[in-house]
Amino acid sequence: MWDANDEWTVRIASTDKQFSVSLPVVFPPFEPWSRWPASSIPVYVSGPEFPGLDGRKDVWLRCDTIATHDISPTPGCVARILEWCFDPKKSIEILNATSSPPH
Repeated sequence: MWDANDEWTVRIASTDKQFSVSLPVVFPPFEPWSRWPASSIPVYVSGPEFPGLDGRKDVWLRCDTIATHDISPTPGCVARILEWCFDPKKSIEILNATSSPPH
């Protein structure tokens, strides 16, 4: 299931919430979003069943295959996010506290 939360965030989760991610839909022109590179998006993982993280959760990842201008609260965008999440060849870059967007 997925929903657009407060017009700023898309959340995608399994019905048991073991797989759960969220990402910003809007990148406003103020900190920290104004510093975010347009060529990638931040993805927040809050469920333990994210492929490649071995049960780790509550982390921000950088998705470098989807650009900020490609994000929208639509089924097509959700499908692209899920394809990236479940791609076994994806690059997993965990963001540190200084580079991660606020949750």
